[in-house]
Amino acid sequence: MNAFVVYVLLLKAIGSSFAGMGSLPQIQQDFVETRRAITAEQLSQAVLVGRSTPGPIGAYVVAAWLAGIIFNLLTLSGYYDVALRDFGLLLGALTLGRLSAVYDR
Repeated sequence: MNAFVVYVLLLKAIGSSFAGMGSLPQIQQDFVETRRAITAEQLSQAVLVGRSTPGPIGAYVVAAWLAGIIFNLLTLSGYYDVALRDFGLLLGALTLGRLSAVYDR
């Protein structure tokens, strides 16, 4: 199955649902039952991984990743403007992580 077909099938699933997990039955029909591209177990595992990540921890992972990029850019000469831009993104990620930790209760 090529990437374009996957894109069209996911677009169809998203367009036929209103929010959240509402597209899951369409995805199951297209990928599991009709095309047999994945099994029902693989779909369940993908949903489990997708639903168990981000949150406050995801924001801190992004912040750590950006800190590594900033460090790398500062060791190279001539990329200080990009490092400064990424520092702004780092501050935004830390702020969102803190906000989601406070309001996730």
